[in-house]
Amino acid sequence: MKQNRFLSLVVLAFLSIIFFSCKKSNNTIGLTIPKNVVFAFLADGKSLNEKLPWDSIKNNAAFKELIKDSSLSAVTKSAFENPENTGIDINNHFILFYATDSTNGYVAFEGYLKDTAKFKTFISSASPGISHSEKAGVHFYSKDKITASCKGNRFIIAGEVPGFNNRSKYDFMNEDSTSKPPTIETKDMTALLASLYDIKNNESLGTDSRFTAVSELKGDIHIWFNGEELMKSNIGAMAIMPMLNLTKLYNGNATGGAVTFDDGKITAQTLSFAGKEVEKIWKDYKGSKVNEDLLNNVQSNDITGLFAINFKPKGLEELIKLMGIEGIVNMGLSEAGITIDDFIKANGGDVLFAATDLKADSSGRQDANFVFAVSIGDKASFKKLIDAGKKISGNSASEKIAFNSNDKYFAIGNHKPYIDKFIAGGKTNLPFLNTISGYPMGGYLNIQKIISSMLTGKYLDSLEKEELLLSQNFWDNAVMNGGKLKNNAMEGYFEVNLKDTKTNSLKQLNQYLAQAMNLEKLRREKLAKDYGPSIDTTVTFVPPADTSVVTLPPAVSPK
Repeated sequence: MKQNRFLSLVVLAFLSIIFFSCKKSNNTIGLTIPKNVVFAFLADGKSLNEKLPWDSIKNNAAFKELIKDSSLSAVTKSAFENPENTGIDINNHFILFYATDSTNGYVAFEGYLKDTAKFKTFISSASPGISHSEKAGVHFYSKDKITASCKGNRFIIAGEVPGFNNRSKYDFMNEDSTSKPPTIETKDMTALLASLYDIKNNESLGTDSRFTAVSELKGDIHIWFNGEELMKSNIGAMAIMPMLNLTKLYNGNATGGAVTFDDGKITAQTLSFAGKEVEKIWKDYKGSKVNEDLLNNVQSNDITGLFAINFKPKGLEELIKLMGIEGIVNMGLSEAGITIDDFIKANGGDVLFAATDLKADSSGRQDANFVFAVSIGDKASFKKLIDAGKKISGNSASEKIAFNSNDKYFAIGNHKPYIDKFIAGGKTNLPFLNTISGYPMGGYLNIQKIISSMLTGKYLDSLEKEELLLSQNFWDNAVMNGGKLKNNAMEGYFEVNLKDTKTNSLKQLNQYLAQAMNLEKLRREKLAKDYGPSIDTTVTFVPPADTSVVTLPPAVSPK
């Protein structure tokens, strides 16, 4: 199979760290990242090299299969055998980020060098046809749309992402934009890379207090996502309805987090940020804690999934006003004979969704009890909502859609006996209650239960069952909580538990992914044997036709 050997250096950069780690409590690392990035992935290779040594990766069956590829050059194989042969300092921190500007988007991967001469040799011989140039102490190695560079003890590899430019270049919400198609320009990668080595402090993430707060979270991986920058790009512009101006919602929007690979589990802490208007709504109408009394109404210890949240309903009204759609919403609700005020008053501020007792029915199809429940605020207003719902649904309740209520709660679900039992209430033993108790929101997912139910499928072949068994022996459950505010940020916590509670989760992931890839390879081989080789459905990008005006010579009159 032919491969672009120059791209192998990028693959190598990812394989040499696999996962990233960052434990720095200061934000000096942010000084090397442009402030306008959409996404950033940070790491300190030392931490994860200690948790997952390269020799463990080399013993991975999938890695051994990869290294057998005859199309790999000798220099690439040498790098796979020992990443330090590239000259990269794999025990220092690495950064991967995506950014856009008025020209195009680009992805950059940067880190530090242990041996600059080795790096230059590796890059130069990674693929035929690489051009080399040097300017102001920066060495550039270019081929196609990818350019590698180094200066002193730093390296940066960047690739262009055509078409995903800043919305200022093409704003389809502008009435005149229909006559101006998006401009796709070629980025000067050498100029870009040169600028990345000399970012001014005030143009870097190092001066963003939000990013600093994220970088101070303890973890093996640090992730940064800037929603505001995304919405400024063509990607974000295509994701929203043109008639809505959501600027106040996404201005200042950003989320970051830190992931840690512990023994038997993977945990993540997150911080979410918003602009002044949304932040004020958070502060004024934040919830207190999930309603444990409501949770106890779930009359089953066989929980497949659950999510609960507590909030002040008035905050929803303020959010609708901020979006400028209060009139539209009231117009829609008026057809049912209610208003936003009725909805807000009727809501007690507690919401619960749960799925329980997942199993195969008599026909072999998966079935479960589903319930969506809310606490009741003003009873008169809530009655108006119920009456409106009955009017819309034709005043009917069937086996598929059933609802019931008492003085405190309203519940709707797919099985009436279960909904009636939910409203009757009782005491339930929820093993994850301690993790979500005391937080405005919390959730739980029983991964084991879901995989076990999938194993009961009638039409699974032997390899599909083996893949499911592999996952069943690996994953256990996931739990989350969040919603508290700290220093203008909304906190979150996520935890994924594995069946093996004693071995480091990163080591387990290495083995799990290797086995999963091998099973997938065997499955593809079986499909090719049974049904013939798959057809390549890769779509090749065709550049737009040249629409410039061309003056044609005068036609020759026939004699």
